[in-house]
Amino acid sequence: MRKIPLFSVLALAGICSLFVAAPTRAQNTNTTDGKPANDDHHKDSLALFVADRYFRLDFVVREVGDDNKVVNSRAYSIVVGAVDEHPAWTGGAAIRAGSKVPVFVNGSKTVANLQDIGVNIDCRNVHLNQNNSLSLILSAEVSSIAASTEQEGPPVVRQNKWDSAVILPLNKPTVLFSSDNVGTKGKLQVELTATPVK
Repeated sequence: MRKIPLFSVLALAGICSLFVAAPTRAQNTNTTDGKPANDDHHKDSLALFVADRYFRLDFVVREVGDDNKVVNSRAYSIVVGAVDEHPAWTGGAAIRAGSKVPVFVNGSKTVANLQDIGVNIDCRNVHLNQNNSLSLILSAEVSSIAASTEQEGPPVVRQNKWDSAVILPLNKPTVLFSSDNVGTKGKLQVELTATPVK
């Protein structure tokens, strides 16, 4: 009786396994309508990066005196994308305006930490609602150096911070945040106007 070499048997088994496995792989990557099985997942992934509409956000940081008159105001603008319906959308934008102020450590005149002083605004999860309003999560931080005094030591940093989910109508200035201004009898306000970009 003629013996078949072992390597020939293994080679034949390998070729057969390729013919058996090939239809299985093809079946996993296609649906009954001939489209790739992960086509819907791919579209959902793209939706995370493509906005339906864009809006111009105009922020006004306003200092109001105890007589309700505006003492100082600063304006900041940015364009942000929004979607109508997509719960996973997290698109947003950020504004950074200010200076890095050295704060000397333990009375040293050579070793200092840099302190960010100014305005930081972050908005995310921007959605256009069916009632023609805009909803988003908004964070705002306004900081400044207090007026110099006779007291020695590092400067005093005044800071106001807000973080909240907000909703506002389009094309209408809306005061979203307001608080007592630290160190004065006035108030500090953050106003936002959202305008569609055509």
